[in-house]
Amino acid sequence: MPHSDDTPLPAVGVFWIDEADYDAALKAFDDPETFPPAYAQWLKMAEEMEKGLKAYGHPVMRVRIDPKTPWLLPRRELAIATVAVVVIFVLGMVFIDGPTARAVQHLPHWLHSFFDAITDYGKS
Repeated sequence: MPHSDDTPLPAVGVFWIDEADYDAALKAFDDPETFPPAYAQWLKMAEEMEKGLKAYGHPVMRVRIDPKTPWLLPRRELAIATVAVVVIFVLGMVFIDGPTARAVQHLPHWLHSFFDAITDYGKS
């Protein structure tokens, strides 16, 4: 059933693999057993999915997968990067948010009220 609302549907990215890259892409995936063994079968399935999304009203973008380009970090490096990002955010909260919150407590009451009325401190 096509989308009939006035608001546009969000764009959907559909990953796309070139025939020459299909076997290499399967080797790069963690779950190659979930893909059809032959490219022609995968292509038929991908084109049907793309056609269905377009029929429903979604803008569809083909996102090409190039197995020769490392597009995901290995699990160990991904875990290290995740921990580093979390540490950076925590340090930012401690050394930036904490002092800022303490400094704001010393501002005049009328300034608090003014920003509260305008922004509801980000809750609106």
